[in-house]
Amino acid sequence: GAPPALDAIERIDVSAFRLAALLSGRRVATSFGAKFSIPFALATVLYHGRSGVDCFNEAAVANPVIQALASRVEVVENAGYTAQYPARHLCDLAIRLRDGRTLTGRCEIMKGDPANPHRADEVERKYFALAEPIWGSARARWLYDSCLGLERVPDMRALAAEFVP
Repeated sequence: GAPPALDAIERIDVSAFRLAALLSGRRVATSFGAKFSIPFALATVLYHGRSGVDCFNEAAVANPVIQALASRVEVVENAGYTAQYPARHLCDLAIRLRDGRTLTGRCEIMKGDPANPHRADEVERKYFALAEPIWGSARARWLYDSCLGLERVPDMRALAAEFVP
């Protein structure tokens, strides 16, 4: 179903393996830090309804609604889950609502792992979202196509020289 309204969320509890639990910082001050905070990631995804690059930018970090929700996320290590890592990436999520209800979810294999790979169209979409603001559409497309056809590049030095200032 649809995610709950942000003001209906009392708190969010996350139980995860040690490496994930280390990403428990609730006070995020930079875009870089936002990428390494489970509380911020959950808050921004609930706020935006997606996890695009712009959901982790400085404007998102400065958003008081996202910051307030991130402050209500508690991430703890589950030693049993740590013992099963890296074979399994167990994580439980409980969204506790102000009306007393609790919405729960579980992840066993993180997106991007060999057992749960990103789809090619997802990788391509993310590449262009990151590359176009830096290189523009034409140059980003050229680099993408060049990388996908590396076996046909006659001179790697010439290709690399395209990116030397």
